[in-house]
Amino acid sequence: MPRPRTPLTNTLRTDQDQRKRSHYMNEWRETPTPEERLRAHDTQELRDLCAGKIPQDSAEAQVRHLPQPGALTAARNWYRAGRHPDSAIGAADVPTLCVWSTEDSAFGPAPAQETRRWINGPYRRG
Repeated sequence: MPRPRTPLTNTLRTDQDQRKRSHYMNEWRETPTPEERLRAHDTQELRDLCAGKIPQDSAEAQVRHLPQPGALTAARNWYRAGRHPDSAIGAADVPTLCVWSTEDSAFGPAPAQETRRWINGPYRRG
């Protein structure tokens, strides 16, 4: 069986917790134009997505820039790029420090643990 393209790809197939955390990604990738909906009501839907997951001042600092022309499309393109066939990655041969927080709302422990399989060089978790 070929190795999946990324640690996240693998855990999305095998870990229910990560699928729940990442449910929004498919909509952000596939829906043709949710930008209008996400910008509606002063980007309230984006603020709601952040509520309780990151500090409110951090959410405000990030969300306030998204109504600018092209900003939300550019942000969504990060999610779209992960589906591109050329986005496959190989193992890293350099020293790697994996930093992950138990408070991360988007990535659970499974992708953080899976990352180790993708490192050929010295590896440690911080």
